[in-house]
Amino acid sequence: MQRVLLHTATAAAPFYVPGLVAALEDAGWKVAVLESAAFPKAAIAAAGLKCASTKEKCDVHLYAPWDKAPVAESDALVAAVDGVFPGSLRPTCRLSLGRQGAVTIASYEQILEALEARRTVQDFAGKTVLITLGPTIEDFDPARYISNRSTGRMGVALARMAARRGAKVLAIHGPLSVSMPDVDNIECIPVRSAKNMGDAVLANISRADCAILCAAVADFSPCDYSEEKIKKGSRETLMLRMKRNIDILATIGSLPTRPFLVGFAAESTDVLKNANEKMRRKNCDMLCANDITAAGCGFASETNRLHVFLRDGGNREIPLASKNDVASQVLDLIREKMS
Repeated sequence: MQRVLLHTATAAAPFYVPGLVAALEDAGWKVAVLESAAFPKAAIAAAGLKCASTKEKCDVHLYAPWDKAPVAESDALVAAVDGVFPGSLRPTCRLSLGRQGAVTIASYEQILEALEARRTVQDFAGKTVLITLGPTIEDFDPARYISNRSTGRMGVALARMAARRGAKVLAIHGPLSVSMPDVDNIECIPVRSAKNMGDAVLANISRADCAILCAAVADFSPCDYSEEKIKKGSRETLMLRMKRNIDILATIGSLPTRPFLVGFAAESTDVLKNANEKMRRKNCDMLCANDITAAGCGFASETNRLHVFLRDGGNREIPLASKNDVASQVLDLIREKMS
């Protein structure tokens, strides 16, 4: 557990500091708050927070407001700080101060991700990682579409952990059920259909050092689109003619020059056999397979378990863990094999 010394000299402190401390402590940071004229010891105690001593050692000294250091610092405080995080974060969150008006500050997530990046080895610094994630939607009239149960959780975890490790992330995503991390080094490219996603991947693949194709892309889409809502009428059945969509993974695998390529396979039967064949057929460097019928591994789950096949013939098991932890282990393997 690493320690944060939080120094705030702004009137907004009583409004945002308690929530910030809670967010950091939930993520495993130990936080103490330095008193100031804006946030005296009594107010810190009333908020249920720990009041820090200027002689207290810390791993990170977090200033607020985030765009500049305090006007004055004591020599004792400077000497006690092991690491300084002045915080040049882009303010995105508007916070109401009641009758005092409002301020725009960095969100709790921005601050947390910046701190997490600080204690994470930056082994993807200088690399661009393209990630596809989420479902695609195949419309057949203005009211209806065909899709799948993907929420995008695994892809969001991969994007978050790659960004923490210093990568520039290109996140090409269908409609997500979870939000993307609010950080500057993740560039979001929203799409809807399999064709939209394929076009976006091909337009951006030359920018990538590594491509992780994690999206649940529809294999088929309707041959025809009705401009008007299809009426039920007296019919008892409705038949849709479907056409095959672009195979994005195979298309990238066949390029004469391509990035390090990682595929994902969500299987329900013969998981290992099907995944190993898919890796070789689509010319991947790695393929991560999971059994969507297993407990804790299906769509919308907070956890996952993967069997990873490698181009050199090896394979690795990633046991059941949170999707953030699983993503970290996938990135460890990518870093190892890219090296």
